[in-house]
Formats: sequence, structure tokens, C-alpha cells
Amino acid sequence: MNPSYLLLFGSVLIASFSQILLKMGAAKNYPTFLKQYLNPYVISGYGLTFISLLLTTLSYRGLEYKTVPLIES
Repeated sequence: MNPSYLLLFGSVLIASFSQILLKMGAAKNYPTFLKQYLNPYVISGYGLTFISLLLTTLSYRGLEYKTVPLIES
């Protein structure tokens, strides 16, 4: 199996977890505007989104461009 497929599947999994963390952060009420965006859920969610972006970009090196959107969806 091509290692780029593993990178892409890992990227999709990480993106799913990041969306869950962002939703958990949005569900809570915070006293100030700054605490609303600087809490552990939001920071880790955006960090995982960035890691997912890097893994997706790396997976494009070994895969055809027409197959990546099929796997990501």
C-alpha cells in the first residue's frame, strides 16, 4: 500500500477530531471574548487542523489529484 494513502487517512482522522474539539469549545460559555478564543479546546482544535493540512499536502506528492477528494469526503 502506498504510504501516501496512510497519510491521507490519518489526515482525515485528525481533521475529524479537530472538528469535535472546536465544537466542544463553541458549546461552552466564557466570560470574556478573549477566553472564548484562547481556551484549550479551540487552540488544540486549530492545531490539529493545521497538522491535518500538512498531512494532506504531503499526501498529494504520492497520489493522483483526482483520488484525494474522494477519500477526504
